Amino acid sequence: MESFWQFAVWLCLGVLFYTFIGYPLLVFALAHVRRGLEPAPGKAQAQTYLHDHDWPTVSFLILAYNEERVIRKKVENTLDLDYPRDRLKIVVASDGSTDQTNAMLSCYGANEITFLPLTPRQGKTTVLNQVIPTLDGEIVVLSDASGLVKPEALKKLLRHFKNAHVGCVSGVYSFDTEDESLRSATEKVYWHYETFLKKYESRVHSTIGAHGALYGFRRRLFKPLHKKTINDDFILPMRIIKEGYRVQYEPEAVVVEDESTTLNGEFNRRIRINVGNFQQIYMLRSLCNPMRGIVALQFVSHKVLRLASPFFILALPFACFLAQAPFYWFLLDLQLAFYLAGALGFLQEYVGLRIRYLYIPFYFLMGNLSTVFGFVRFVLRKQSILWKRV
Repeated sequence: MESFWQFAVWLCLGVLFYTFIGYPLLVFALAHVRRGLEPAPGKAQAQTYLHDHDWPTVSFLILAYNEERVIRKKVENTLDLDYPRDRLKIVVASDGSTDQTNAMLSCYGANEITFLPLTPRQGKTTVLNQVIPTLDGEIVVLSDASGLVKPEALKKLLRHFKNAHVGCVSGVYSFDTEDESLRSATEKVYWHYETFLKKYESRVHSTIGAHGALYGFRRRLFKPLHKKTINDDFILPMRIIKEGYRVQYEPEAVVVEDESTTLNGEFNRRIRINVGNFQQIYMLRSLCNPMRGIVALQFVSHKVLRLASPFFILALPFACFLAQAPFYWFLLDLQLAFYLAGALGFLQEYVGLRIRYLYIPFYFLMGNLSTVFGFVRFVLRKQSILWKRV
């Protein structure tokens, strides 16, 4: 029996190592191998259009719900984008806003934006299904109301559509906040990790999902989403991949998010995202088929194993304890020390300490705990599709 538990220990360690370290190294290596054999996907088409009339027509869609704090700044930011004005149509859909959002949007003329005040509140997915088919741009770009897009970002994003094999392009999410807490700093480290992963996935074949703050896709490829879809920025791009197109990542198309939230708000946001993650694994389970080749490898490695990792983390200390050998008990002690460091990292949030090495294990454990909570909500179907500000 001890040999079984020893095998379980190495299985857990192997899966966790591959998920968080091995897979990023693998896509990094594959991207460089591919670059040595042929131009990386996206290189050939990453050229600017020569004339204004060559750029594709774009419907820039902003969905808003009670965004009075940021909506005026967002509209002004979008109007200032470096893109031919006759090729760009800005559409703002207000989903049942009850604050001053609608009054602010009503101040803009029809030559500036198309304002769609929708009532009652229906949720993002329903609004997307309702509005996107009415748009007339060749490309639809979705952007969060709280994200400010760099002036050159739209052209950087859309130049990839010169390649007929590209169906969707994701921008990169960046932070610009006065919050100098360790929590904010650690969040930035996590996003650097995700950006690295998406960048090299894109060079191998396609990035897995997109950043909801800024991404674009060919309008003709849009199909109505299930009404209970939570993570549209994953489901929609992955459907496009299933159709045989590529999803590219453009690290120079930057959208800056200046919002910050409380620790409790961040935890609840992550739970909601993880409910959507489990939902999308179920909806897109056919992508796990090995016959899909590199797409299946990326999907399973980046999403499926990432969601499974908390359960391997939970199983590991029990396996170490039951392995009945000093080496495995030593591994158990290391895990307990890591959990203790995570607990101290949580406490320092409230006592004003700034010990980075304590906060990193806390952030890692909080992320995985939110996945467990997300799984429970997914199974019990307790997650509302309506977004709530945190």
